[in-house]
Amino acid sequence: MNAGTLNKTETPATGVIKHTRLNYCQEEKDYVSGGVTFNYPANTFTSAPNVRLGIVLKNLVYATDQIIVPIITSNTLSSTTIRINVGDIGGGIAEAATNDITIHLFASM
Repeated sequence: MNAGTLNKTETPATGVIKHTRLNYCQEEKDYVSGGVTFNYPANTFTSAPNVRLGIVLKNLVYATDQIIVPIITSNTLSSTTIRINVGDIGGGIAEAATNDITIHLFASM
């Protein structure tokens, strides 16, 4: 997992300098049946972070009439767990197969 801190400095019209610190983590993992957990380094976040996800189809085995939905099943200051469901427009929903999808996670606070 890549982790770090970004610092932003602003000088609004009041002339007061404002420093903002953004802690972040990013990682990618192949999906595993049952869900994938991303563990954050200790003391990176003080509460559950904001999470952004991207998914990449590795094997392109899904039909054009299917919907792929990543779901955050748990989000705490120490980890985030993701499950991916695949739904047919006709109605059926199932979990994605192991190693068919790569999840890209960016968590920040």
